[in-house]
Amino acid sequence: MASDVLPSEILTEIFSRLHPQSLLRFRSTSKSLKSIIDSHNFTNLHLKNSHNFNLILRHNTNLYQLHFPNLTTPLPLHHPLSYTKRITLFGSCNGLICISSNTETAFWNPNIRKHQIIPNLPVSIPQSETKIHYAFFTYGFGFDPLSSDYKLIRISWFVDLQNSTFDSYVRLFTSKTNSWKVLPSIDYVLCYALTMGVFVENSLHWITVKNPDGLHPRLIVAFNLTLELFNEVPFPDEI
Repeated sequence: MASDVLPSEILTEIFSRLHPQSLLRFRSTSKSLKSIIDSHNFTNLHLKNSHNFNLILRHNTNLYQLHFPNLTTPLPLHHPLSYTKRITLFGSCNGLICISSNTETAFWNPNIRKHQIIPNLPVSIPQSETKIHYAFFTYGFGFDPLSSDYKLIRISWFVDLQNSTFDSYVRLFTSKTNSWKVLPSIDYVLCYALTMGVFVENSLHWITVKNPDGLHPRLIVAFNLTLELFNEVPFPDEI
């Protein structure tokens, strides 16, 4: 007699073609379905089979979702952060959004309403004999396909204008370890970048300079999420 239960491979293929709202309903029906829908493999398969293109917008302290091709009816999104007076988007990748408030940061999948709160990382102000005039922070969020891990990088700069010097501090969070680690400092001033890191081909990219004196040319700097190393990327020949 044939089994009434379909193999998990077939269930995965069927569910990967459903609308996110349908996934929410099925996710709450059993632990086995929840495990399938929450897996990294399912997320990637669902994105591959999806023909829904959505745009996430921030207006004041609220987040909204717009569906293509209909861009006239924004739907409010209820994010998981407890502090709502100021929300920042650090980036998006594979259907996940990295959002932050003054007190919390999270990886969030608005389609299935699943999130991971990132442990707070205090800012350590370096000891200096002279006054630190400015402090800058740059973030980047992306996915490492080799380890199937989502990562968030935070780079802090403390600039001493009197001596025209700066100190950089690089920290990297990985979803699988749920922890931050220290990376070597860098000689680039990414605080001059106008955007968060742009995720392309396994790397985060910024346009930056090597010195904030205004005399140095701009560069493209990339951070490889697998190797966890920075490197310079040449501009196209036309530029």
